[in-house]
Amino acid sequence: MILFQKIPMIFEDKAYEIRVLYNDTRISVVAFQNNYPANGYKHHVQLSRKYIKYNPGKSDK
Repeated sequence: MILFQKIPMIFEDKAYEIRVLYNDTRISVVAFQNNYPANGYKHHVQLSRKYIKYNPGKSDK
């Protein structure tokens, strides 16, 4: 998966990093603390290829 964005945050005096990753059909969000998954949870959005429209360099008009 490709890293899209890192978001630093502090909760209850602990530093976390939220990482948003993606590939062709999935977006994942994971919380990290000290470069390790913070709680073992991953949140995913699965996209069906049937509905993905990707035309690099072309705009929809």
